[in-house]
Amino acid sequence: MPVLSSTSRRRANSGLMVRGRFPLSISMRKAAAGLIAGLALLALLRPSPGLLVADETGRCFLVAVNGHRFALEFIHSVERTPVREVFDISRGRIILKETHYKSMGAGLPSSGERFTQEGDWFLIKGMDRDLGPLVSVGTWPFTHHVLVVGQAGYELSQSAHVTYQISVVMRPWIFWRDAGGAGQQQDDS
Repeated sequence: MPVLSSTSRRRANSGLMVRGRFPLSISMRKAAAGLIAGLALLALLRPSPGLLVADETGRCFLVAVNGHRFALEFIHSVERTPVREVFDISRGRIILKETHYKSMGAGLPSSGERFTQEGDWFLIKGMDRDLGPLVSVGTWPFTHHVLVVGQAGYELSQSAHVTYQISVVMRPWIFWRDAGGAGQQQDDS
């Protein structure tokens, strides 16, 4: 049996050299490429939050929520002034984070967790009120309810009173229609 020198043994055991830095066999390169591809696939299939918005007739649409934050803007039904409620999605639940409004009157808070005034707006921040996985929103034509996700707005108010159920939906990121922002799918069934 031939005797190999220590240098020859190292070369025989190391497989291919990658740019002379460290030994990496072809099977190790394939495994690394497979690992990278697997991680990329997992990232695409990672559940991302969105909203299912359904009215009382069963019509609904989906909205992707990138960044886990959305808002409802509307005109207060009694005060007739603008209101903006800011929500986060956390672990499949809707959390009320902030309320912004322009008047102090019936049905509007005058104190809270962090009550402040910025210009002509009153703000309550740091609310962290867990509303559960679903919220109901009653709209009227004069309330001009708009669901705001990123830069997109979805008009909810119609020509008559409509109640919407807004619920959290977790879907793989790749299955959201518009991964770069709010995507909408209309279901006219």
